[in-house]
Amino acid sequence: MYETIEEQLKRNFYDHPEIKTKLKMLENYVLTDQMSSFVAATELLNTYSKLK
Repeated sequence: MYETIEEQLKRNFYDHPEIKTKLKMLENYVLTDQMSSFVAATELLNTYSKLK
């Protein structure tokens, strides 16, 4: 049950067009030390929560 929920949540998150775009941008910021991974993750999650 929990695995099914987790997989669906991940799929919905990563398949969303706005998240896909923002993820690429923020990943680049993290890789170039312009932003911490924690801040990037928080920004992505906040963005996703506003889409619902």
